[in-house]
This record gives sequence, C-alpha cells and structure tokens, in this order.
Amino acid sequence: KREGRPSDEATLTARLIDRPIRPMFPKWIINDTQIIATVLSANWEKELGFWWVVWASLWLMMAWTPFEWPVSASKIALTNDWKYIFNPTTLQEEEAKLSLLTAWTLDAITMVEAWAKEVSDEDMVNALEHSHNILKDICNAQNDFIKAYEKEFGIVKLEATYNNPDESLYSEVKEFLSEDKMEVLYNKGKKEFQKELDKLDEITREYLREKWHIIWDENWKVWQTCSVEEVTKIEENEVWALVYKRVKEIMRKNILDNEKRLDGRKLDEVREVIWETWLLPRTHGSALFQRGMTQALSIATLAWPDDKMTLEWMMPESEKRYFHHYNFPPYSVWEVRMMRGVWRREIGHWALAERALIPVLPSEEEFPYTMRVVSEITTCNGSSSMASVCGSTMSLMNAWVPIKAPVAWVAMGMIYDESTWDYKILSDIQAQEDFLWDMDFKVARTKAWITAMQLDVKIKWLKMDVFRNAFKQSEGAIDYILGRMLEVQPS
Repeated sequence: KREGRPSDEATLTARLIDRPIRPMFPKWIINDTQIIATVLSANWEKELGFWWVVWASLWLMMAWTPFEWPVSASKIALTNDWKYIFNPTTLQEEEAKLSLLTAWTLDAITMVEAWAKEVSDEDMVNALEHSHNILKDICNAQNDFIKAYEKEFGIVKLEATYNNPDESLYSEVKEFLSEDKMEVLYNKGKKEFQKELDKLDEITREYLREKWHIIWDENWKVWQTCSVEEVTKIEENEVWALVYKRVKEIMRKNILDNEKRLDGRKLDEVREVIWETWLLPRTHGSALFQRGMTQALSIATLAWPDDKMTLEWMMPESEKRYFHHYNFPPYSVWEVRMMRGVWRREIGHWALAERALIPVLPSEEEFPYTMRVVSEITTCNGSSSMASVCGSTMSLMNAWVPIKAPVAWVAMGMIYDESTWDYKILSDIQAQEDFLWDMDFKVARTKAWITAMQLDVKIKWLKMDVFRNAFKQSEGAIDYILGRMLEVQPS
C-alpha cells in the first residue's frame, strides 16, 4: 500500500517513545531533536514497540545530545497461572491477566502503560517491581555499549543551546508576590483563575518598572548605561517566568504544608459528579458525564458482527469488535483552530479509554454485536480521559450491553519535596493543578479490580510506597464515582 498518514498504532507507538524520553532532556533546551523509528522487517509474532525506547535512548547517547542517562523499556505479561513472561508474543498478551509496559532509568520509573483482567493493587505493584529488575540490566547494557562504542569509534560532543530564563530578579519578585497576594488564585474557576494570574503578572511588571528593573526601549538602555547607579535589568517578556515560578512555589508549599488545594477540596476529594443518560433519542445508548467543568457526551452504537473494524498495519490484519473514539474540539477549551483530523493526543486518549473497557465486555457468544462509543468533550478543565471512560461505561449500559462490571476512572497527581522526601497525593486533578504535579497517575477499575493504568513521572525518585498509597487513595475516589454512576443507570 502507498505510504500515507501514520496509522493509529504508529501514532500510539510514537507517543510511547516520546513520553519517557522527553523528560530526560535538560530543562530549557531549544535545539530541535528528531527521532525517526523505521520498521524494516517484522515477523508478526511480537509487537516490539517498547524496544524502540531503548534504541532512541542509545541513539541520543551515541549522538552526544545532552541526554542525562539511559532509559529502558520492557513489556511483561502475567499469565493466568501467575508467571511472568518478558517480551511476550501477541497471543501470550491476549491470554494474560496483565500486560504491563514500563520505562525506567536505573533508579526511577518514568512511564507505565497497562491493561488488566481481575488484577489487584498488590499484583500491579509486584509486576512493577519485577519489571524494574529486568530494566536495570537493559540500562547497564546500554552503558556498556556506549563505553565500547566511544572507545572504538569516538563520539563527537555536541553543544546544546539553552534559553534559560533570567532569574536574577527572582528574590525581588518573591518578596513582592507575598503569600497573601496569592490568595486571589484560590477557589476560582478555570477562566477566573487565569484572569487573576494575568493580573499578578501585570502588577509585578508595574512594580519592576517603578524600580527601573525592566528594559523597555533602546533610549532607556543608553540612559541606563550612562547612569551611575547600577540596577539589575531584565526584558519585560521574562517577567512571566518569574511570576509562574513564584505561583508554583506557593501552591506546592500550601499543598505539602497545609494540604490546601486551589479549589478548597481535600486531597482525596473528587469534584461533584453529575450524570444524565438517554439524552439522544435516536441512538442506541447515550450518557453525559460531568465532573466539575469537564463534560463528556458519550454515544454508543451497536452493529452486526460483519461491521467489525479491520486493522491494517505492521502486524497481521485483524479485527476489532469494540472501538472507542474521542473528540476534543477547540471550543471545549475556549480556543479557535482549524479542525483537520484528530491529533495525537486524541488518538492516545481513545486508545486509553478503549483499553479500560475491553476487560469487562461480554464475549461475542454472549453478545454478538460490534460496539462503537464516541466521546465528545464539550467542555474541559482537566481529566477528560476520565470522563470518556466513565461516559463509555454508562452509554454501553444504556445501550443494554451486558458488561461484567461498571468501570470508573480517576486521575491522580503527586507533589514531592526533594529536601524532605515528603509527598502528597491529589485525587482528581484539574487543569489549574496540572502544572504542579511530579506524577500523573491514571487508573481505571471496577469495584474490585484494576482494568487499565497510565503513568508519567517528572522526578527521579519514586518509591513503590507511592504506588501503594496512590492505589489506596484512588479506591475512595472510584467508589464515589461508581456510586453516582449507578444512581442514574443501576444496571
């Protein structure tokens, strides 16, 4: 076939490579860096996407980019008789209780993708520990390879370019933006929060102008150069970075010291959930899920078995009888942009929601229909993937699909203090909190079991205790969400 736009599977693999690799670059680097992974031959027995994280890591070290240390990925399957298989075949994955793809450095986890059938929290933690033991060996192998390669061929060292913000006036901004000035950011909606943030930026600029700290034109530069008094000067467009840093510092401090969140919720509290089903009279099933300002309208459609989706990509041609699609239009976040097909993020989110529901779907013998769910994000303030999973569950139930158990989803965040090793886990993070987190942890589960999980980490340290506590805290959030769901669609 002629080469065209990447398939969904290729896009998901590209995201898989990008997510653990990107955080390893130093902050503020501005050099364009491109990695192209090309499949030259495939034996159709195994989907080897996780190895491409290893190849990308090796290439970056061979090219002497400012890549901090090797990153490795592995895939393991947990069989029904509780044995681990590293690098499983596609058939072994399909039959397994758990398929777990992780990426680690030598001492820190950076990414997790998982789907599961009747797997507990402890089973998941044990599998993560098992995968780390494998990945230590792969990281060490990368280091050995680079040493041998450099000795034989040499490595040309490249100079990276950085656009570090000028923080010479941070102490001045820190003193001016006191904690009491930050109170205006709390208990605000998304748009109101942004307005108050813009006001803080403006008053900070005005303050620095009065102190003669801001360069605003060439004549001022000449006058200032000729003046006797020495004043630290920055460009006006660099003020925002200082305000942003100060706001982030105070918000993190309030969470760690006082458990004070932006909207006044407790750390484990979920925003109010609002449900409605059977909104669209001409569809097989529909459900509106709203949590805070995030809202998803999910629509389920049933068709005959012959309407399965045909998958054509690197692996042998196959079919899907359940598929989920997710649309994130610009109006949902008050933006204006052209709509020219789906973005990588939308493909990633629909795959995530699809994976969360597959373990609870009825077999083809029980329910011989092809099922499609489309989640339309109508407005968003964080965790729209969570809304699409919950909406999918409800719309399927509304369409009389006999799923084994309802599935709910929650997004968890974590704030970590490197000096004290103290950390706090936040349930149901919203958009305003999104830039604070050191860990983005999403888990889908029934009342009893985990069905899917996704994790991205910004920090170099993450103990297994964090996972145990995050799993435990997520159970309370899921119980609340499932309870609200079943009030509206009990069966």
